[in-house]
Amino acid sequence: MSVDEKPASDHDEGQDLAKRVDSNPYEELSPRPSDDPKDPLNWPLSLKIACLLQVGLLAGLGGVNTAIINPAYTPMAKDLHISVVHASYQTTVVIAINGLAPFLFIPLANVYGRRPLYLFCTLLGFGTSLASAYAKTFSQLLAARAFNGFMPVAFALGAATVVDLFFFHQRGRAMGVYVVLMTNGSHLAPIVGGLVGQYLGWRWCFKMAAIFDP
Repeated sequence: MSVDEKPASDHDEGQDLAKRVDSNPYEELSPRPSDDPKDPLNWPLSLKIACLLQVGLLAGLGGVNTAIINPAYTPMAKDLHISVVHASYQTTVVIAINGLAPFLFIPLANVYGRRPLYLFCTLLGFGTSLASAYAKTFSQLLAARAFNGFMPVAFALGAATVVDLFFFHQRGRAMGVYVVLMTNGSHLAPIVGGLVGQYLGWRWCFKMAAIFDP
């Protein structure tokens, strides 16, 4: 290498990416990618798809986490000496927290980034699912499930993550994949929960949710 030659830097690589966009006569990309190779818009398509599937599956597991216990209300009520209606309250608490949590998640994600929240809430979901499985009283179960409601962070941040990753002309298809994965978790939960509750017991519904979470 001659004295005048300089090693390529990340900034140079980013400029090359920007030049390739400028030289493309067939497609005007929106939003325009920056010259930073770490910008998600500049990632390889394979990496974008992998991230999309991870976020979509995490959102789907949020639905599984919430509703997997629903078919096992009767054995839970009998074991904890409460009515079946009472047993359903723990799911109500989770759904309520699912609805309120985005008001907390979105500002935190804007300050600290999305990845720390994904990691923290997934770990929280794992721990609180185990706590729910080993709860000895309904009060303990209710408390564990309340914190468990913070697990489906992908409900709040999934769509924003899709926007971070994909250009405008790609977002419709990517958002469709995310929504299909997110919504079908709740459809899968009663099937899994019914089988697990019947053959392994209601506590194993929460243990299965803990196994799925990581």
